Amino acid sequence: DNNANPLQQQQQQQCALYLAPSTLPHAGLGLFAGTSVPDDQSINEYLGGTFPDYNDDVDPPLWTDLQIPLGDPYYKALPYRGQERFPSWLRYVWPEEPESLAALDDSFVFSFPAVPSHIWDFDTGLNDADGLEFYADDLNQAMFEALPDFEPSVKVSAFVPGIASLANGHATLANMDRIYDHSRADYEGQEAPWHAGVGAFTPHHGIEFVSTREVRKGTELLFDYGEQWHIKNNKKMAHITKRKE
Repeated sequence: DNNANPLQQQQQQQCALYLAPSTLPHAGLGLFAGTSVPDDQSINEYLGGTFPDYNDDVDPPLWTDLQIPLGDPYYKALPYRGQERFPSWLRYVWPEEPESLAALDDSFVFSFPAVPSHIWDFDTGLNDADGLEFYADDLNQAMFEALPDFEPSVKVSAFVPGIASLANGHATLANMDRIYDHSRADYEGQEAPWHAGVGAFTPHHGIEFVSTREVRKGTELLFDYGEQWHIKNNKKMAHITKRKE
């Protein structure tokens, strides 16, 4: 289409996002960009697609993340017995505060004698992360237009399927962050206790991400998981390297 804008032309016939072995050691799979994204641009617009006559000042991207808040942050949060001492699904939950899902520090004794956290044989995922924040008091669009200066303040632990769950983290190579003022909460007219649909879906949607530096085609997308997460991960990586030597 010769009438498409450059962004739309760039998006045609391409794989915008793909999984491949991570460029980071011992990180499993990583999330990679199938096209280049300039600095300070919406990751969702470039990698999620737009449509003819798209106006980025008015229209939301075709694809955004949603968040599923954990109403009970302690639900199945305690470690299991046996090899899987930390439930695997919790690895993808962004905690309200570091270790708010489970206090998995060196004082938490799984065995006797106690085993230091950096040599545990299981992955605690995002339990120590604070690089992204999610809130329970996001506004719907009408309320946001009436209160444009409102800033949500009720932090919540949340599962965020999509980019927020798939991208790995690195303190210095991070190339994207969250756009906090684009997320919304809307039950689409459903009201408790009158409608059965309340609670059947999450009202929190419209979560977008922004590039914090130029992202070249084929580059791994990375967040900054936060200082505490990186400190513990560096200790773990140092132990793995020493053990292999």
